[in-house]
Amino acid sequence: MSSTFGQVEENNGIVIEYNKDLSIEYITYNLPLRIDKVENQSKIDYSKIEGLVQSFFSASNLKWALSDYLSENPKTGRGKKHFDAVKELNPQNNYAQLETIYKFLYNSRQFAYVKYSLITEKIPFPIIGMLSLEKKDDRWYISNLFNQSDVQLTFANLNQNVIRDLFSQKSNNSEIVKIANSLKNSKGYFDFTIINEMYSDLMSDRKTKTLLKDKRLIDRNVNFRNASFESEPVTSKHMVSQPFILDKAIFTEYSSREQSIIKDEKNQDKFSGKPESILLKDTPISLIHKFYFVDNDENYFIIKYVDNDVKKVVTIKENSGVYLIVEPNKFKSWENLFLQIKGSFFIDLLQLDITDKNLIEIKKENSSISKGINLDLLSIHIEKNKTTLSKYLD
Repeated sequence: MSSTFGQVEENNGIVIEYNKDLSIEYITYNLPLRIDKVENQSKIDYSKIEGLVQSFFSASNLKWALSDYLSENPKTGRGKKHFDAVKELNPQNNYAQLETIYKFLYNSRQFAYVKYSLITEKIPFPIIGMLSLEKKDDRWYISNLFNQSDVQLTFANLNQNVIRDLFSQKSNNSEIVKIANSLKNSKGYFDFTIINEMYSDLMSDRKTKTLLKDKRLIDRNVNFRNASFESEPVTSKHMVSQPFILDKAIFTEYSSREQSIIKDEKNQDKFSGKPESILLKDTPISLIHKFYFVDNDENYFIIKYVDNDVKKVVTIKENSGVYLIVEPNKFKSWENLFLQIKGSFFIDLLQLDITDKNLIEIKKENSSISKGINLDLLSIHIEKNKTTLSKYLD
């Protein structure tokens, strides 16, 4: 195989993303839930999200702070000066406010994003923050998912009640309904990649910005010290489209040695234990390129090849060392993408130092804030612009 390009397991280098439809639980409080500092970690109930927030706010030494993280090698920017300040905090006027919880399952793991604010007597404004959490063994930890900037942009900046209206596409305000409809994907779900694309335009209009934005970010006169110990959660469930990084994605172009191959002893040995083995036949086929990825801990391969002068594409799944063609399958749009494009186009698009102006624009239009290529956006872009992009198509 002549050239391979992709990303390593640790998610260094090039990022390839996709959109996943999720059923999520969205929790807000009419008044923020007040969470006070505790002096002893043994008083924390880590089975609850508010317990983890309380621990994050209360941690008064490095060992305590690091125990909040799921990572085996956690790091924190908090040092002795911070921990000394925590110890001196008067709990009457210094506390945390829990405001929003966004819960979802991803690859059979329970995650949550939490928006909170820290209230201190010495600072005349709230310190608004986000935590990315994961539940494991019946307790919550701080655990970051890669490439969730689109999601965090929404929660960090928008009003919590407006977000619910955007999810449901229902509101007493017709302008919010109009905006919500513009943020839907083809299935009618709120799409985080779309709001990322439209965010700058939405915020450039003063009226729209005032309508959508967390009021504390645009009005210093808003009362932000309004938490209550008795605040009750308001919970709703929604379907959304959320971007995720594609684990271990690798794109490979086949070499001339994989052209006009048949099912003979030589090739059966060469492709033994590989997905290409199930494509071999008595008449020649030519392998063009392959896209390998992991979805929900399962290995998949999208292979483009030529059979009897016809370009074809197939998705193959590995199941305990056995390779099976998946049809019909949920990766149909990706099949169409890899069937249409030249392999060189995709490899060039994944380079960090692109100089071609056309490729720079294509990457910009189909990337997240973190500059990762989103396969679902790229698939749509190719379908809409086949004529102008013809030199990149096969």
